[in-house]
Amino acid sequence: MTLDEANLILNVKREESLEKVLKNYEHLFKANSPLPPPEKPVRGKASPPSHSHYLQSKVFRARERIEAELKLQDAPPADAQTPTPPPEVPSGNQKS
Repeated sequence: MTLDEANLILNVKREESLEKVLKNYEHLFKANSPLPPPEKPVRGKASPPSHSHYLQSKVFRARERIEAELKLQDAPPADAQTPTPPPEVPSGNQKS
């Protein structure tokens, strides 16, 4: 999932805070959750399900994608650390 798609799903802009992302995530996740069973069974026509596991999974993956992007931004750049050079082999011990 692209970052733009994740932002669209959670209805946030790129520069929004993580608080706003989590607030929208919670709302959308709960809105697509199954309702608790009624205490008294209702006779008559059964209502269609008002939840979507598919949409819940999209909302969850969108939150994961945005959090992963934020972790990458907070992590120190990889080129900031200089790699250690490999040990040198003495030239007198090599066979031709």
